[in-house]
Amino acid sequence: MSSLKRITYFYKKILFYYLNFVELFVFSQRKIKFSILSRFTADYCCHKFAIENDRYSIIYSGINLEKFDIDKRERGELLRDLIVKYPVLEGVDEKKPIYLFVGAF
Repeated sequence: MSSLKRITYFYKKILFYYLNFVELFVFSQRKIKFSILSRFTADYCCHKFAIENDRYSIIYSGINLEKFDIDKRERGELLRDLIVKYPVLEGVDEKKPIYLFVGAF
């Protein structure tokens, strides 16, 4: 194993344990409250970090329909406009459902 690989290996190990420690420390602080995006994630956090129900609130993803108006054009027309702007969408079948996730993952 080369020196660079060995240093990288130990750096990753140290970083992994450090981040785990910080995560446990933050979640153990009783005065901190959390906003969680799903019931699944809330259940996971409660199980892994023993968070009480009063320390978090679930805020589901959604949109404000009063602020963001839905485009009234036909689905095919919208897709054609998107393909002009984003050619990678050429393989999308307009008759099939389209699922979109916008997030950090």
